[in-house]
Amino acid sequence: MCILNWSLEFIAGAVTHFRMQTELDQGAVDNRGIIFGIWYRDFAVHFGYIASLPVLLWAIVKSKHQAFSWRLAWTGFLLFSLLIIGYIHFEVQSYFHPQLAFWYFEMAIGIPICLLIGALIISFIRGDEVDWWTTMTTTPVIAAWLIAIAIKYVAQQTP
Repeated sequence: MCILNWSLEFIAGAVTHFRMQTELDQGAVDNRGIIFGIWYRDFAVHFGYIASLPVLLWAIVKSKHQAFSWRLAWTGFLLFSLLIIGYIHFEVQSYFHPQLAFWYFEMAIGIPICLLIGALIISFIRGDEVDWWTTMTTTPVIAAWLIAIAIKYVAQQTP
């Protein structure tokens, strides 16, 4: 997923760099900021989640020998991608109560993160060997999610 994201960011960056090299005629309107916004800010987001679906399906299939809790966590990431695709392309958050719509992203990313927490705890309780890479990558993600929720909650409470 990271390689996919980096590849999309590289493509967007290359297109933006190429487009920004164009000389403008004297007195011409400079629309390069719009180009920057479309290609660089939105490209990876709009196409990345869709492109991640086959990657996530492949990961779920390849994890058939893993514990059920870990397969469930990978399925949670697939669900998260589907929810974000719904958010970006179909504005499904508009069908929710405004308070739920405000927390849509945090709830969507919370599904796989809570499943990751569960898989990690179950693995530790069962005495399964959890590699250092899994521990070192899931811990900051969990912490960042909790911090983001706390910051957004405090900002919402502050008038």
